[in-house]
Amino acid sequence: MDDLFGELGIKVFGTWPEGFNGIATRGKYATTIEAAKGIKVRTPPVFPWADTLHAMGYQTAEIAWNELGTAMRNGAVDGDSANIIFWDYKYLKDIIEYYVHTEHIFMAGHLAMNKKSWQKLTTQHQKCIADAAVKVMEKQFQDGRATDEDYRQKAMDHGIRYIALKPEEKAAYVKAVREAIWPEMEKVVGEKIMDQVRANASQP
Repeated sequence: MDDLFGELGIKVFGTWPEGFNGIATRGKYATTIEAAKGIKVRTPPVFPWADTLHAMGYQTAEIAWNELGTAMRNGAVDGDSANIIFWDYKYLKDIIEYYVHTEHIFMAGHLAMNKKSWQKLTTQHQKCIADAAVKVMEKQFQDGRATDEDYRQKAMDHGIRYIALKPEEKAAYVKAVREAIWPEMEKVVGEKIMDQVRANASQP
């Protein structure tokens, strides 16, 4: 990431993770591409979010987060496809009935700074900042997992059904999304970045 963003004048220290997201719905849920075809979910207006959900079988609608609760109550959409369970439980727990942990997008931020400002620092100061960033990220990887598991249990205690995909269900989604989306991603971000994605992607 640092190499890629360096070309844009940004020094990247690493990822600050929230976790893998899922699909929160009411009335119905899906764990297969075929079953998802009658379900409409909210997506943010960012490529390749809607495209990814289409490859997974869903219909989509771009809806602002603050309008999602109303959209679900009036039937405009059946659910949300854009969050870890914390957000869906925290703000939609009295609406949603299911949370399928599809893990289709990893929700994260990045710790970064202006590259020119970074280069002006002494080696000692650079090391101090980089070491601190690593500590913050490592702590969040641990805390993020614990927080996700905590809110998963809170959701279940509230009556929301939490559904983890079976390995074969996840593998089918992975195959469909990679075949449909990765060629389109390459048109947007270029072959260099996608070669790195392909080299580092997990094998389902």
